[in-house]
Amino acid sequence: MLFETNTVVGLDQIKGVAQKRKNALQQAGIFCLYDLFCCLPKSYEDRSRIEAIESVVSDTKTGIIVKVMAAPAIHYIKRKKSTVKIKVSSGDMTGSVVIFNAPYQAKKFEIGKQYHVFGRIQRTLTDFVVYNPIVGELADLSKNLQIYPVYKTRDDITAISQSVMRGIVQNAWEQYGNNTADMWPEELRKRFFVQDIVTALCNVHLPQEMIQAEQGKERFAFDEIFATLLLLYEEKSQRIRRKNHYIIKNDIYDEFVGQLPFKPTTAQRRAMKEIAQDIKKQDKVMNRLLQGDVGSGKTTVAFYALLMAAVGGFQSAMMAPTELLAKQHYKKIKPLAAKWNLDVVLLTSSTEKKEREAIKTMLASTKPVIAIGTHALFSKDIAYRQLALVVTDEQHKFGVLQRAALARKGFSPHVLLMSATPIPRTLALVMYASLDISVIDSVPPGRKQVRSFAVDSSHRERIYRFIQSKAAAGEQCYIVCASIEKEENDIFSLEEQYEEARKVLTNISVAMIHGQMDAQQKNRIAQDFFDKKISVLVATTIVEIGLDAADATLMVINNAERFGLSQLHQMRGRVGRSNKDAECIFITDSTGDIATRRMEIITQSTDGFEIAQKDLELRGPGEMAGQRQHGIFRFRYADILRMPHLVFRAQEAVEYVCSRPEYRPFIAKTLQLLRRVQNNFLEYETDR
Repeated sequence: MLFETNTVVGLDQIKGVAQKRKNALQQAGIFCLYDLFCCLPKSYEDRSRIEAIESVVSDTKTGIIVKVMAAPAIHYIKRKKSTVKIKVSSGDMTGSVVIFNAPYQAKKFEIGKQYHVFGRIQRTLTDFVVYNPIVGELADLSKNLQIYPVYKTRDDITAISQSVMRGIVQNAWEQYGNNTADMWPEELRKRFFVQDIVTALCNVHLPQEMIQAEQGKERFAFDEIFATLLLLYEEKSQRIRRKNHYIIKNDIYDEFVGQLPFKPTTAQRRAMKEIAQDIKKQDKVMNRLLQGDVGSGKTTVAFYALLMAAVGGFQSAMMAPTELLAKQHYKKIKPLAAKWNLDVVLLTSSTEKKEREAIKTMLASTKPVIAIGTHALFSKDIAYRQLALVVTDEQHKFGVLQRAALARKGFSPHVLLMSATPIPRTLALVMYASLDISVIDSVPPGRKQVRSFAVDSSHRERIYRFIQSKAAAGEQCYIVCASIEKEENDIFSLEEQYEEARKVLTNISVAMIHGQMDAQQKNRIAQDFFDKKISVLVATTIVEIGLDAADATLMVINNAERFGLSQLHQMRGRVGRSNKDAECIFITDSTGDIATRRMEIITQSTDGFEIAQKDLELRGPGEMAGQRQHGIFRFRYADILRMPHLVFRAQEAVEYVCSRPEYRPFIAKTLQLLRRVQNNFLEYETDR
């Protein structure tokens, strides 16, 4: 990340990139050579080995040699879906190769011929199945046995497939790789064990061994953590010198609490008191983290802060990660604000132009107002006259500079960050060093613990009867699926679940929602669910940060083995948000030791911190993934829970360079690059 490239090189100067592919890359947020090299693989497929079928562990991706025993059989299903099944043998076992929705692949297979296939293999003692494999001729075996990077691609950008992306990156590296320059001074690289950038880039994009890919990614992770801690260090230094320009002394606690339909918990009252004390001090600008588990009542505390600022005659803004969540916040705070005749506005990417212009005019005036929204709150054309408080619902989405982009809309406003993600204390001392922390460690009174059960799919009929009883009692249900369409044989897709639920749950309103729907469609379905026009909502993980219905008392999660424990806990938190009994049912047919242990943990614990720690222990340090989010930090490359050694080394590096005047140019260059890259990313995200 801390490197420079030949910036005069355009994407269309890379071999294989014509206008169509250039447009597709820009659609994906890649605008220059630097962006391309920073687009690291989300994972790798190690096709460098061939295994004997007898030694293959079931449900893993690997390569084997198969011999075709019979002509491929093609079965067509409704809506242009199809399955190709080929009977094969490998070693002393017989099995089959199964390919979904690609009937043309049948032409590849000849009876009696051997092929190298790489894919997910399910195996029993007597047979095996290879799902959706990559198929190669034995004559091409030597060039096919290598490690293949897997890049993050978007389904709606068809011009950039995995093979095309790999080719573009490889060509760019061969043409311009020698023009990359490391920003780290050599003496600092040696002191803090930083791999040189040419080696790191080659390792991540063209690894010969998996250990090389790990080492290359560690360089990017270290750069990112170092730059983030450096920014926090600089911000803290500046904040110490700032005065509070928005002294808010008005006490609205009694009036605010009097409007709530419940009595705040001791932890909520403590947090509200801490916020009130912060924002009335003359010599302090609030920079506070509000941390609490799912359903602990953080939003109520945030509303109190927003209202305090507005009643004090200033403007306040709350940024949510999704439009659905922003709309919910807007609807909940508006009646509370009515007591003081305060204006509340909602600003998202789908706000109509006329309404947007009216909101812009209001925010540019001295009129006190509460603005609720998404990324649109810090769009270039939005200006605030008296922005005294910025609240970010941090749960999943925002990074340090995204929050800073909104904070810069005001003149040193107070900042309140919200997080439901636990983090070990040793790391918190480093990553949260610049923040004051309020912890909400209890749930609102009257709420009952969600009862959790793990069952296999044979219980589905019984679950449907339970859903019917819930609907008859006027309660609602979520059913979550791991994918929208059927991608693999053991996945119960959203489309399949929706169709089955409609057939089985007669006389009950069933709808589905997922992230690929347009905003207007999602908003309409969500509103119908909140208005109880829908009893059962079949959804993807969009429910995790976008839906909050008090009468939802049952969560059913299909293929629970496909989700992380922390994610399962977050989704479970969508139910049990009232005084009614609530249940969460995890459906899985996986019988492996790890899957069994994970289900034991999630059904026996409701402590988010404990679950996150167990999740970390089970997944281990070797996993690779794309973007990482932890608490208030959005990382693209780093996983601080798995890389604590990098956090402490980066902290040491920050303290070292900041204490030596000769490194001021390096510091300035690092922060300048970090802001430029993040600002480009913000514009890309906001435009979308």
